[in-house]
Amino acid sequence: MGIFSAANQWRAAVAFLPSLLSQPLLAMLSHAGTADSSSFRKLLRANLILAVGLSASVALPIGIFASWIMRAYGAQFFQGKPVLIVLAVTTVFSSLAAVIGQAIASLDRMWSGFFLNAIWAVAFLLLAAILTPRYRALGLAGAYLGSYIAHTAAELLYLRISISGTLDQKEQPSHRQQGPDELPR
Repeated sequence: MGIFSAANQWRAAVAFLPSLLSQPLLAMLSHAGTADSSSFRKLLRANLILAVGLSASVALPIGIFASWIMRAYGAQFFQGKPVLIVLAVTTVFSSLAAVIGQAIASLDRMWSGFFLNAIWAVAFLLLAAILTPRYRALGLAGAYLGSYIAHTAAELLYLRISISGTLDQKEQPSHRQQGPDELPR
């Protein structure tokens, strides 16, 4: 597992800048989510593009130079090149998932976030149990990639179905007429 550990250090390096820049995102999205959905969507879209752009711009050179990076750890680590590449790609998905998770939290949907994170955990455990015995470090890296793809897809689906409908409802004014017996709301 030394190969995985070495490659995983680079995964953390790829994730560093996107996670640093997303720190103020929760407060910004919380404010935008209560103001109007147009600003929420624009801010979310901009942050998704930023997260993908930043993580991909760091992951791409790491993938290109994976042979040299892993060889720097020693000759026995050279075979870990595919592990490093898979973990670098994984970080692009985990950066996306982090931004979407901030959006879900900003709308006070913490239980939904919990269940979406549970999808990641179950997918990771299943994939790790299936892939790691046979493929070792590469299997564990593949489990990370597969689980983050599942997590990101589930979060995007949740945003598309649930949150966008909620935001659309906030935008539409109520056309209900107040009855003569009702107090103003």
